[in-house]
Amino acid sequence: MADSITRLAPTLVFTVAPFSRSLTTTLVRENESDDGAPWFQLYRGQSGYVLTFPGFAHFLLSDEDRSRVWVEAIDGVSPGTVEHLFRNHVLPMLRAEGGDLVLHGGAIEHTDAAILFLGISQRGKSTLVTSFALDGVPLCSDDALVIDTKAAPLLLPGEPSIRLWGDSAEALFGAKACDGETTDLSNKQRFIADASLPHVARALPIRAGFVLENDGVEDVVFTPMASAATMLELVGHSFLFDTSESAQVKCHFMQLFTLVQQVPFFRLDYPRRYEALPLVRSQILQFTDDIALRAHAQAE
Repeated sequence: MADSITRLAPTLVFTVAPFSRSLTTTLVRENESDDGAPWFQLYRGQSGYVLTFPGFAHFLLSDEDRSRVWVEAIDGVSPGTVEHLFRNHVLPMLRAEGGDLVLHGGAIEHTDAAILFLGISQRGKSTLVTSFALDGVPLCSDDALVIDTKAAPLLLPGEPSIRLWGDSAEALFGAKACDGETTDLSNKQRFIADASLPHVARALPIRAGFVLENDGVEDVVFTPMASAATMLELVGHSFLFDTSESAQVKCHFMQLFTLVQQVPFFRLDYPRRYEALPLVRSQILQFTDDIALRAHAQAE
């Protein structure tokens, strides 16, 4: 891959170029894929970190200059794949290291507030969020939820795109399903936000969070979650950087506690049929409207 520099934000430069990985001395974290093979590895050296996605790319984060991320791609890996790894995996971890609370999930905007959706992989988060957006309820984020908890929790703007598996893309986009971009990682298709797939690029207060279940129900079911259960659930959906750094882990748990104390969370189950999505959307919006009405009444 040819050397290139992409300025992603005023304080971050993403540089594609070879670099020395001699500092990769200590493995501090490893995540496995479904087949048990290493999917992500974090190495700590004397002067920085290397984040490795075996078979795809290596990212270097220097202690001296946190404003620049270097990446070396494996031969044959597409630029789109490298960008996806950075935007959807590396950057959320760096945001978490920088002090933000970052969770894996999707979100929409309704009446000037964010509604969060979390759940394990292939639970339907992206399909649900896309369905809302195509119906005119704007997308906030499809993959990483970056939350500021310094005061009342705020959802910060996310990436203006969504990624769907082929069956969901065909069901939701129809003939336009083939317009989606794919990467070397999977057959998921990426769709960029536009007038027909609206995206909100401003910080929003958070009205409610929903953890998606899939127990084969035929109705839309909302179940309140206790604080302890919510904390435990959110830990499993967290982006963390170096989990060996006790100060980072402590800060993360304090941020989760702040979020759980101020935002109601519910388990959400619904029929997994595309034709049921209009009813599901309607009931979710009505449910969150009721939450807003009760909060307003309690504040008076």
